[in-house]
Amino acid sequence: MRTTLPTLLLTSALAATACGGDADTPAPVGDAAVDRLGDAAIDAAIDAAIDAATDAPRKPMPNLVPLVISGSEPWLSEIPSDIRTGYGFRAPRIESRTFSAGSCEVQEGCTLPGSRRLLRFTLATPNRGDADLYLGPPNLAMRSSERFEFSACHRHYHLRGYADYRLVDGSGREVARGHKQSFCIEDTNQDPNAPIDPGTGERRNANLARAEAYGCNNQGLHAGWLDAYGQHLECQYIDITGVAPGRYRIRAAINSDRVLEESDYSDNVTELEVDVPAATGNPPPATPLDACNTSMSGMERECGWTTEPDPRTCTPGESVTVGCNPSCEGGAGARCEGNPVVRVCPSTRPCAQGSAGCVPTLPYCNAAQAIGRNDDSCGNQCSQVTFTCPPTGHYRLLTAAFSAGEAYTCRFPFAM
Repeated sequence: MRTTLPTLLLTSALAATACGGDADTPAPVGDAAVDRLGDAAIDAAIDAAIDAATDAPRKPMPNLVPLVISGSEPWLSEIPSDIRTGYGFRAPRIESRTFSAGSCEVQEGCTLPGSRRLLRFTLATPNRGDADLYLGPPNLAMRSSERFEFSACHRHYHLRGYADYRLVDGSGREVARGHKQSFCIEDTNQDPNAPIDPGTGERRNANLARAEAYGCNNQGLHAGWLDAYGQHLECQYIDITGVAPGRYRIRAAINSDRVLEESDYSDNVTELEVDVPAATGNPPPATPLDACNTSMSGMERECGWTTEPDPRTCTPGESVTVGCNPSCEGGAGARCEGNPVVRVCPSTRPCAQGSAGCVPTLPYCNAAQAIGRNDDSCGNQCSQVTFTCPPTGHYRLLTAAFSAGEAYTCRFPFAM
């Protein structure tokens, strides 16, 4: 049974009066109690109880706020340029992309096989509360498997069902729905709009060392920091195949099931207006080395790749590791800038000029023919891939930017 505030106050006042009266006289009850206490005593008791409740310290808590990035936010200038570029802090964009039935994004339910039209966008989630959000390492035996899941696309653990994406029209009617996205919760960068800590006069955790920041292996989000999910990432989109041209709104909701404790759940939904143009009927590129005629991204696209002039040699059947990631073991001499991807194609030795009977292989292969591919490795956006040397003893490397047309560098040292 729960006692209401007036009853509780009256009971307290009665008890106080009884203790101060004649020990042999029982405390009055009902109207007699009210008559004996008087209005002044009751008002004083109520005021004292309200003051006590108001002065009670509030538990510090995180507060997560979703932001669909438009690319025109003034505060973006305070985000370091490498973070802005790497995490795609720019306006939403539309791309066409072809998926195989075995694609991890199809397997995870983000899209369907075939040629699809995608609305890509970046979601930032700052923690504007007065406490850190801490989840911890997701793969410890003590962690509930219902909270985290391993993402085959991203190759690390995610918090299940963290974000929900929908496209709605002017009346609020849903016209397309994104995959209920799981997230790796981590500190990407300081939040330029973080509230000032009254105790320090600075943004919360303004001096947090990068070594103390949370990441995918030890997940959380410090107060005063934000987590960014860049539009280049797998499943970070709404599939808009078949959506009519027009003006719509991206609606992004986070923590809808309230699996994370926050101080305020009323700010967990955000919207951004976007225009969807009519789909173009451009013919597809003839080979993977041709330029992309629409905005496309990913390792499986068949355009925008660059090939090395000559094939490399290897010992048939042996494991080969190549990469342009200097952070990986054996990466000395590698050079990487931007967000490159790599594809490994089987090849043959070059034909000598005028040689008879030599049939050269094409200087490329499609995604289904590749014997190796990679996007990110060793904790960053640079590539390294391990594959088995084909029977021909030759292979060829193709590289590209994850998003077609973006600048990148991917320089390989000798194979390991």
